[in-house]
Amino acid sequence: MGTSRRKFLSDASMSALGVMAASSVLGTLVPEESKAEVKSSTIERRRLAVVTGAARGIGRAISITLAKNGIDIFGIDFLGEVSPRVEYKYSTEADILETKKLVEAHGVTFSFAKADTRNLADLKKIAEQLKSSHNYIDIIVADAGIQEFSPIIDATTEHWIDMLHGNVLGTAHTLTAFLPLMIPKKSGKVVVISSTQGMRGMWNGAAYSASKWALIGLVKSAAIEMGPHHINVNAVVPGLIDTPMTRNQKRWQVAMGPGFENAELSEELVSKTLGGKDPLGLPWLTPEQVAPAVGFLTSPGADAITGAVYDAAGGTSTMYTS
Repeated sequence: MGTSRRKFLSDASMSALGVMAASSVLGTLVPEESKAEVKSSTIERRRLAVVTGAARGIGRAISITLAKNGIDIFGIDFLGEVSPRVEYKYSTEADILETKKLVEAHGVTFSFAKADTRNLADLKKIAEQLKSSHNYIDIIVADAGIQEFSPIIDATTEHWIDMLHGNVLGTAHTLTAFLPLMIPKKSGKVVVISSTQGMRGMWNGAAYSASKWALIGLVKSAAIEMGPHHINVNAVVPGLIDTPMTRNQKRWQVAMGPGFENAELSEELVSKTLGGKDPLGLPWLTPEQVAPAVGFLTSPGADAITGAVYDAAGGTSTMYTS
């Protein structure tokens, strides 16, 4: 995992954000004249957000929402197979280029790097590049994660490692690498994406539930430590969201519960069944219905909120099922 090749991707449109002076590990070196432009651009600039898992799904929707608020985005995504045990298609460079197009349609810039949040060294290299070009960042959104399912008695060590490293360690690394870019200016907003499964148990999903529950403790602890630096740290907990991670037979079987573990399910049946249980009649939400919560928590309106857990889950918040 940690030895996979990483690359830092950039193009001419990045000059408005500030072209990153990439190391040879992450890509092509930037000409000296471009570096001079970067230095001068840091005097007055838009806010800058680092968003992990930005290639698609909730990460893409968050990036677009922040862009609508006039915020430049630096996206990070693995862009490849995170584990052979996942049952959904991994994100690609084409996905993150689509995010870039959608973000930049709102008049801001989107730059990105291929990196594994489980590898702290890679994240620290990106942080050093951002420090060199921008001095500091304003927002961190830790969205990158992984999802697998297994009955607890059948769960292997590898399954647990995938869940804990992908969801907990990757998020912790994101905060470790990028919080130092906020502390000097005594302000910043951090949002960690957990899950409703991080607030209760889950059938055939003990490892996933445990990993997302751990993020709540991480957020509340980080909020205590970052308080003196006027950095707000909060969590958003989505319910079942219609993304490539959840639009597959395995996730639908888990959502439907015992008795459906080997069933071939249609979208119509799943939608009707889950929607019938939800107080709002919603079988699932779209990423665009989650992103506004992050928009609020990264706005000045949330200056007095930290250590909070915000549900963005339709009526799922009232329920005790998966």
